[in-house]
Amino acid sequence: MSEDIKTTEDNSHDLFAVRKGKLDAMRALGYDPFRQNWEQSHSSKEAIESFGSIAKVVE
Repeated sequence: MSEDIKTTEDNSHDLFAVRKGKLDAMRALGYDPFRQNWEQSHSSKEAIESFGSIAKVVE
């Protein structure tokens, strides 16, 4: 049973390493996927009004 847990931990560590590598590569290209500044094109109210008919169909 402890081997199963160890395997899961090893897999999650590998997954983390892969994701971190991809993040580092994106940042090296000058793209930050977690940037904190962007230009807002619409307000939440405008988005709701634009897609309100779709939301009603989904409900």
